[in-house]
Amino acid sequence: MLAVGTAVGAAAPAFAAIGPGDVNGKHPRDVGCRADQQVIYHTIIRDGSGNARGYVDLMYSVHCHAAWAHVHGVKPVANQTYVPQGYVARSDGKHSPTCYTPEGGQDCYTTMLWDKDPLKARARGIIDPNGATNTVYAAWTPWY
Repeated sequence: MLAVGTAVGAAAPAFAAIGPGDVNGKHPRDVGCRADQQVIYHTIIRDGSGNARGYVDLMYSVHCHAAWAHVHGVKPVANQTYVPQGYVARSDGKHSPTCYTPEGGQDCYTTMLWDKDPLKARARGIIDPNGATNTVYAAWTPWY
C-alpha cells in the first residue's frame, strides 16, 4: 500500500494573501510580486532639446496590488554623471524612497507601494546629467 502525503485535487494557491504591510517599502523580487509584473506606463525622459535621455516605467502587480518605478538611462553612469533615479508617488501623498543607479549601471528600481483602489500611483524618473547642479531631466508617468 502506498501512502500519499497530499490530498488529490487540493492544489496549493499560486500566491499567498497580500496586504499593505506585505508590500510597502519592500522590493518586488523579495515578496514574489515580479511574477505578474506589468509595465503600466512607459514615459520617455527628454532633455531640453527633446533628446531621449532615458525612460521611467510605472510597474504594477495585480496580485500584490502594488506599484513601483523602474528608471533607465541611455548610457551607463560614469563618474556620477547621467545618474538615473526615481520614485513612485501615491495619490495620498506617500512615496517610496528614491532609487539611485550605481556607478556603471543604467537602471534603478524603487521599493513598492500598496496601490489598491481608491489609491492611485505614478512614477517619477530623473536623469542627472552631471551629478552636481540643479540641471536635471525628469518625467512623470500618468496616474494609475
